[in-house]
Amino acid sequence: MKKYPFSNKAMKAILAASIALSPFASTALSNPVKVEASSDFSSVDSLINYLDRIYDASDKVALNKAKEVLDGITDPEWKDYAKKASVKGEDLTPAESKLIVDVLQIFTSVTTVSGVKDAINNFDKENVKVVFGDKVSSKELLNFLSDVQIELLTELSNLSNAKNSEIIEILDAAVTDAAFKNASNKKVVKEFIKVVDDEKLVTVSKSIYAKLDKDNIGENAKAALIAALKEVHPPTPTPDPDPDPDGNTNPTIPTPGEETVGVPAGSTTVVEKGNDVITEIPEDKVQEIVNLITAEKSVVEIPLEKVSGDKQAKAQIPASLFTEAAKKNSNAVVAIKTDAAVYKLPVSEINVTELAKKLGVAAGDVKINISVNVVSADVKNSVSNVVEFHILAVSGDKQEAVTTFSTYVERVLTGAKDFSKGNSVAVKLNADGSFTSIPTFFDGKNATVKSLTNSKYTVIENNVTFKDVTSKGKDYWAKEYIETLASKLIVKGKEEGKYVPADHMTRAEFTVLLVRALGLPAEKYDGNFKDVKGTEWFNANGEIMAAVKHGLIEGMDNGTFAPKEKITRAQAAVMIDRAMKLKYVGYDMKQLDSKKTAADFKDASKFKAWNKKAIEAVYQADIVSGRDTKEFDPNGFTKRDEMAKIISEFLTSAKLMN
Repeated sequence: MKKYPFSNKAMKAILAASIALSPFASTALSNPVKVEASSDFSSVDSLINYLDRIYDASDKVALNKAKEVLDGITDPEWKDYAKKASVKGEDLTPAESKLIVDVLQIFTSVTTVSGVKDAINNFDKENVKVVFGDKVSSKELLNFLSDVQIELLTELSNLSNAKNSEIIEILDAAVTDAAFKNASNKKVVKEFIKVVDDEKLVTVSKSIYAKLDKDNIGENAKAALIAALKEVHPPTPTPDPDPDPDGNTNPTIPTPGEETVGVPAGSTTVVEKGNDVITEIPEDKVQEIVNLITAEKSVVEIPLEKVSGDKQAKAQIPASLFTEAAKKNSNAVVAIKTDAAVYKLPVSEINVTELAKKLGVAAGDVKINISVNVVSADVKNSVSNVVEFHILAVSGDKQEAVTTFSTYVERVLTGAKDFSKGNSVAVKLNADGSFTSIPTFFDGKNATVKSLTNSKYTVIENNVTFKDVTSKGKDYWAKEYIETLASKLIVKGKEEGKYVPADHMTRAEFTVLLVRALGLPAEKYDGNFKDVKGTEWFNANGEIMAAVKHGLIEGMDNGTFAPKEKITRAQAAVMIDRAMKLKYVGYDMKQLDSKKTAADFKDASKFKAWNKKAIEAVYQADIVSGRDTKEFDPNGFTKRDEMAKIISEFLTSAKLMN
């Protein structure tokens, strides 16, 4: 019996994906089977034994028949598939051939855990180093492959059934989506495509799956798999929101008595040290607070003392509260509340181990100081207090600032009166005196600000208009989109008082606008593209590397970015689709209209593997629609008025803007 070291992150990820991709439950939908966690299994064999007990007999037959067919593919056939999928053809080295075969076998084994087991057994990790040297490790490659499986799972669970051709398209899209998930995956793909031709790989995969066509073996196996996936991942019912008078749903502000946990009486102590008024939580009160956290009540609300003059209010919390709360509920939040704002910090964003390491102390000696204070600042058109949010990890006289996050950290700014949601936006004040637009959702006097950094924030109100979007008293079709985004500091005019809506967008312009719309922080340029120096206008605030880091852009096959090229409608759709899939955006994919498909467009035959799923997604989300001719026009260029509609519809549907 071969054991697999669960300390190996890549292997554990593969096993977790394998579990998810297996038919756990019987077809009796009224009796769902409990799904065990991957950590409960010490080996693939124990996993197989568990699944063997709960497979439905008919499912087992269907899946085993599919596996028998794939097992029947001979080594020479696999090598021939590798040659056909390679960019090198006859010049393929034995090591490269073995690598492609390993990958193909993992990709084609997803219908049964035992198939994945065999693929893992045969995966030659040493061979990865022979092919890629030090550029890509076997761990990185396996992590990428597991991400592909998880993306595939997500798509399959939304289907009622699927033809082989659809499975291939989904697999191809899964590879693309996984490639943009993180920097490591992008590095893997960059090296992998030097060996494998992605379009040839799709063709080869079709040939492999075609072997399952006989006697409906493939269809039966997929039906069993999809049915099981739906049981493991049943649709989550969406509760009816309580609408406000303007038709907006309530933002995610903690409601006392519903999802909020108030700290018990006597759990805090208020002390003054110099100008600081500190609300402290003693270490011995941590577990009492954590015990109150449940799946439904996950927000720990800590009110700060009201201060005046030059006094500063802050909370001092043992780092253990974040660690223990995360164990109880990984989605738990610590909400620091004042009269001016609520700061909602996910406990998962405080990496206690890493902070302790930077401070050079034990994790148990770390405390987290969180400050939320109104500060003085002269901001034109400001309609709220300027509030500064600050986090310090401290131990004795040592301290380490927490300034950036991996997800949007919400803060709710409260105004004196209802905000004008159509032409208001929260801004982050920068050190040089400038300010940056941040995604903001308004609800009466509350502005929920979603930011990836700490800083000073306020809400400003603008009323930007352009004379070329109103003609002879008649408004231009995109007037509302254009002027709303301009008032929120996302788009700008080209000439004095003019927007020039019919001009085409360049790739650089669209990238800058999407980065600005998402409020992404600046990133230092690393020379990633041959044709970008980093000093150009479109990287004045680190936009290009921000787009690269967050997976919005990758560039052309020749290593360039082509910033001055006009952006096509397909390219714009792909970038918006990538933004929708950013984890921190939290886009609700249930709102996509599955009745709409790419086939609705007359020119669907022009769609490519790299853009088809993205076009369909933005179409289903009503972010991008077709031309009057019933065509999508994927190779047509995107105009400035179309861009305004696309960005606006995306932000609205993502709840990043009203």
